Amino acid sequence: MGAPLRRIRPSRSRSPPERAKEKSDEGSDRNAPCDVEPAPKETKAYAWMDSDDEGAGSGSEGAHPSNTRSRSQSPEASAVSPGEVETLPQMIRLAEAFGKRKVQELAELPAELGAVCAAAARVKYYDPGLFTETLGPAMRKCLQDIEECMQLVSAHPGPRPSRAGSAFSEALDVLRALSQLNAAKALSAVFTAAIKAIEAYAKKAGGTGGLDKEQIKFLRELFVAAGREEDVAFLSELRAAAGGPQGSVKEGLNSQGLPMRPGARICDSFAKSGTCRLAANCRFDHPEGMKVTFNSEGFPMRPWAATCPYYMSMGTCDFKRNCKWHHPDKRERGK
Repeated sequence: MGAPLRRIRPSRSRSPPERAKEKSDEGSDRNAPCDVEPAPKETKAYAWMDSDDEGAGSGSEGAHPSNTRSRSQSPEASAVSPGEVETLPQMIRLAEAFGKRKVQELAELPAELGAVCAAAARVKYYDPGLFTETLGPAMRKCLQDIEECMQLVSAHPGPRPSRAGSAFSEALDVLRALSQLNAAKALSAVFTAAIKAIEAYAKKAGGTGGLDKEQIKFLRELFVAAGREEDVAFLSELRAAAGGPQGSVKEGLNSQGLPMRPGARICDSFAKSGTCRLAANCRFDHPEGMKVTFNSEGFPMRPWAATCPYYMSMGTCDFKRNCKWHHPDKRERGK
C-alpha cells in the first residue's frame, strides 16, 4: 500500500493581497473625516499667564473668572498699610511705596515713621537703601525739629508745646524699632540727634524730659549697646532725676491711718489710687506726702510721676483714674 495521505490545514497567514487591502483600508480611515470631535487637551494655568497685556478679546468668552483676573486686581498686589504688614512680601511692597516719598514730608509724620519701622521689625526686614536714604534722614530731621522747638521754648516762658511732646513719644517708638533691627550703628546720626533732642526736652521738663524710669532705662541700654559711651553720663542723670517719690523716713501711720514702713517698697495700690484695701495689714510703705488727688476733669494728679503725654497732647486719657502718670489740672495745663 502506498503512504497515508496527510490532511493539510489552511494557513492562518494572510496572503499579500489581503495585507495590502487592510493597509489600504487603514489609510482610507485616517483620511476620512471623523464624526466624533476629539476632547480638548487640558491646559495648565500659570500665574504669569494672567498678564495685564492680555486684552479682553484674547481670552475665550467662557473662561473662568479666576483665569482672566489681572495681577493688578490680586489682593497680593494691593496697597498695604504699615499696621497690616505680617509677611516679608508685604513689607517689600510697602518699602517700595514708602521709599518714593519726600524726606521733609515724612519728618512731619513721626507716627507714620514709627509704624513703618515697627512693621519692619515684625518681619525682620532691613533694607539699607530704605533706612539710610529715607527713614534715617526723615527721623533725624524730626528729632532736630524737636530740639530746635525746645531750645526756642526754653528761651521764652511757657509750657512745652503739646505737639512736641507727642512727637517725642513717637520718636522713642522709632528708636525702639530701630534697636530691634540692630540699626543703631548704621544710623548713628539718628541717635546723635535723639540724644540732643532728649537733652533739650529735659531742660524744659525739669530734668527728666517727661520720661519715666522704664523709658530712661531703655534709652540708656540702647545707647550703651550702640557704643555711645559719651551719652551714658547724661542718661544716668536723667535716671537719677526720675527716681520717683521718696519713701517714708519714720515708722508709724500716715494721716489716712495707713502704715509707713521705711525701706519697704511703696504700695502699688496706694500709688495708683491713694487708698489701700489691706489698710494696717499691708506690708508695704505708704508715704505721707504721696497722696493722689484728682483734677477738675477726674484724672489723677501725681506730681511725683511723669506727665501723661496723651493727656497733655489730646486733653484726655483712656486709662482715666487708673493711669499711672500725672495729669495736671486744666488751669495748670493751659499755662
